[in-house]
Amino acid sequence: SGYGEGGPYEKMKAYDLLIQAESGVAAVTGSPDAPGRVGVSIADFSAGVHAYGAIMEALFARERTGEGRAISVSLFDTLADWMNVPLFHSDLAGKAPKRVGLRHPSIAPYGVFVCANDEPIVLAIQNAREWVRLCETVLQKPEMATDPDFADNEARVVNRPALEAE
Repeated sequence: SGYGEGGPYEKMKAYDLLIQAESGVAAVTGSPDAPGRVGVSIADFSAGVHAYGAIMEALFARERTGEGRAISVSLFDTLADWMNVPLFHSDLAGKAPKRVGLRHPSIAPYGVFVCANDEPIVLAIQNAREWVRLCETVLQKPEMATDPDFADNEARVVNRPALEAE
């Protein structure tokens, strides 16, 4: 279903865009200036994956017990489940994460960067080994790897403007 069975929204239309907006996904997607829709029908896909998992669990249980199960999956519930990380940010930091486009709110460098020839490149540096390799091999600035402003991810996030300028 779109919004689950038996609730006040049981009969409401449930288009992917509506579910993305109402679940909060659109609020954390997009540019800093405006929310955005994920470019594919993620509510539909997510519900399909959840349904698949529920079907497999039901088949496994039937094999063991001989009993069947009723399965209910809603588009809204599956996307609301995707909002756990923004919820943790909100609960732990006291505020919801900001929309950052292709950047990441808590990882840097992460996102689109324009090279000297005006070609865009996407970087997603996830760990210390990748950071050192980026500094040494790609940027050819090995000293950046140990610079206190950039030495670990927390420092890079705090100093993101200076990092991105480099």
